[in-house]
Parts: sequence; structure tokens; C-alpha cells
Amino acid sequence: MTGMPWDDFAADPPQATADDAPPWAEYAQPEAAPQPGVVDRIEHAIDNSFLGTIGRDLARGGLAVGDSAVGLSGLVSGGRIPAAIGYDSSGVRQHINAQDSPEQQAARQQMDQAQGVSGTLQVLRDNPSLVGHMAVESLPSMVGGGLAGRGIATGLKAAGVGAGRAGLIGAGAGEGLIGAGQQAEQTRQATGTLTPGQSGLALLSGGLTGLL
Repeated sequence: MTGMPWDDFAADPPQATADDAPPWAEYAQPEAAPQPGVVDRIEHAIDNSFLGTIGRDLARGGLAVGDSAVGLSGLVSGGRIPAAIGYDSSGVRQHINAQDSPEQQAARQQMDQAQGVSGTLQVLRDNPSLVGHMAVESLPSMVGGGLAGRGIATGLKAAGVGAGRAGLIGAGAGEGLIGAGQQAEQTRQATGTLTPGQSGLALLSGGLTGLL
């Protein structure tokens, strides 16, 4: 038995069109995007303030001290200790850098890509604000190097070295240890290894830092 003639139309329900919308639909306001809360606005204001900028510089400096301490353990273990504890500060550093202004991020990128002393000086001349940021970032390393140097100087004086000479050697050695540790850990994080040759270069870099 065949169906009724109108069954062909009953199978396909009518599709809604723009003309079927109620007349007031065109006047409806779109849903407003959620507004940030008070805490979010405060955090944003701090991040973009002078205080936030200084805080990020100090945080980067603190990471450098952590890199130095872990890097020294890597120098005496061929990189095994940092690898065993899973130390990697690159992610934290990237997160901190991402909070900087676009201008500061661009200036840092130029500094990272600078070639040699002349290239570095050119970047600093074009971006003088980097000088202040670098000075603030160096404060934690200066404190760490000073503490290490004081300990070395104390040991030298106990061994009979004069106070003046012990202080001078200690200051240089402290700065050198901080520099060598940082270089070693940066190399390990970049390459995944810390070979004897890489360790030697890190110690040479730290030695030059101590002499300066």
C-alpha cells in the first residue's frame, strides 16, 4: 500500500530561517565578556608597574644563583646531579620573561642575539634601559658571590694568609665560582650534557670573571 501524497513533505520538517526569528532579535545585545575580578586587576597593575619590573629582575637574578649552585654540583659530577634531581630553570625563566612588556622582551631578544663585545655594546646603546635591568638582576649573584668569597677568605686566613690578600682572593674566587656554576648549568640545559670539555670552558669563564 502506497503512502499518502503529503507523506513526502512530512518527512522533512521545515528549516528555520532568519525570517522566522522574532522581530526584536535584531535589537538584542550580545552577551558581555566576563570582566576580570579585583584580584586579577591588582595583579595586572602590579605586573605592569615599576615594582613588578624590579621584582621580575630580582627573580631572574635569584634563578641565576640557583643555576650556579646546581651548576657547581654538575661540575663535580659531570652533570649527573642536576640531571638526577630533574633541575631545569628554563621554564620558570620563560614564564617570568613573558610578563615583561613587549618592548623589554624585544630588547632582551636583541641582547641574546648580540655577537661579541661590539654587538653587546650596540644593543645596550640602542636599549639603555637594559643597563638598569642587568644591574638589578646581578644583585643576587653579587650577594651569593660575596658570601662564598667571605667563606673562602675565612679559610685562607685560618691557613695563615694575610687578611688583605685573603679578602682579595676570596672576592675573586667567590665571583668566579658563581660565574662557573652559571655557565655550566646553562650549557647543560642547552645541550643536555656536561662533558669534560664543557666543564673546562665553564671553569675558564668563571676564572676570567673572578679576575675581572
